[in-house]
Amino acid sequence: NENHNVGAFRVLSHLSSEQNRKTGNKLNNLPSFVSVSRYFSEKEDLDKIVYGLDDMWNFIEDNIPGYKNNISREIHEFGALSDWNANPKTNNPGAFGGAMTLQLLINYNTIGLDRLYHWSAFTNIPDGPDRYQIPTAKAWCYSVLDYMAGGDAYQIVPKNKQTADGTEITSLLSVHTDKAYLLVNAFNPDRQSHVENEVVLRIPKTSFTLAAEYNTKMAALNTSNCVLNAIRNDVEEAGNLNPELNTKPNYIPTRFSDLANDYGAFKEMVLKNSEQYEAIWKESLTLIEFKGTVAEEGGDYIFTLNMEAPHSVVIEFDINSDVSTSAPGFSDSKIFQNNGQLVISPNLPVSGTPFKVSVYDLKGILQREEMFHAEGDISMNIEQLKHGLYLVRMSCQGNFMVSKIVINE
Repeated sequence: NENHNVGAFRVLSHLSSEQNRKTGNKLNNLPSFVSVSRYFSEKEDLDKIVYGLDDMWNFIEDNIPGYKNNISREIHEFGALSDWNANPKTNNPGAFGGAMTLQLLINYNTIGLDRLYHWSAFTNIPDGPDRYQIPTAKAWCYSVLDYMAGGDAYQIVPKNKQTADGTEITSLLSVHTDKAYLLVNAFNPDRQSHVENEVVLRIPKTSFTLAAEYNTKMAALNTSNCVLNAIRNDVEEAGNLNPELNTKPNYIPTRFSDLANDYGAFKEMVLKNSEQYEAIWKESLTLIEFKGTVAEEGGDYIFTLNMEAPHSVVIEFDINSDVSTSAPGFSDSKIFQNNGQLVISPNLPVSGTPFKVSVYDLKGILQREEMFHAEGDISMNIEQLKHGLYLVRMSCQGNFMVSKIVINE
């Protein structure tokens, strides 16, 4: 928008190719990133907070010289605002807000977000010990994502993305050398919804091969093991709950002073039970036996589990590292695009061996796939694909390599 109050596009254009007005020297000071801020609160349209950012980044890459495939797409300042119309106000630090945050984070993966800086994921007791920090549900989300970082990421679209009761199911897969992590989130904007839904996720076998003993484990966060929800339950059992919260189950105010009638008694209770709350936090991040099923059907692995919003689950399982590593030299194959064609220069384990090229969008949905038998450079037509970031997978004799490529730039 050329009318933006800071003229961001105008500034970027000046930095990329125009002259310094004082020295007359041509500038070439391209920033390494282009960032925005994103804030959210309860009852907002979460899709509007996610989608559209890629249009802004794509506009910069397509219209300002020097930025094509040359910027990191970042969010600086990401966090929940208090609902100013609520009484008492809340920025949803409990399990409800954690599931809401995780839905946003997973969906940002679909628009090619490279980096995100968030607000503090801990809270403290006013007038309490400075060192006593209490983890919010967001701390659980970021802790899990730290484990998933560094893998090949795919967004997995569930069989029913939105259930009959309005629960939104989002999922992110991270594939590492010998392990994979499947993050599944169930969020319903209606706090009163308590429907248990069966969640079915189909993952193409092209993403990984399960180990013979895949040792599936899970960790989960919901209202029963979120530290702040546990604190609220204890306040209620002690008869010290703020009367304004009597009709708002699992509602966690932004300010602890709004949670209890007698704040002094509340603070004493929390500090007294500190070891208990620390144990709850550790338990929420401890891997236990997977409470679902894993099956195979055709070219897919099928993960099935039951979830009642708000509910966030991370599933860890072992994969066949022998299959996911390339033969010597195979990973030196070159993949690039040129005038609507995907060009592959293969470096095959055995010359002349057939190989397959598959193109996936960031949701993990297959867009194009073709087998080749040529020894030299080959081309695949990709003119029909929309502009965006894709994962291109080249596989041959149980070896594969994956490249991230912006198509139709």
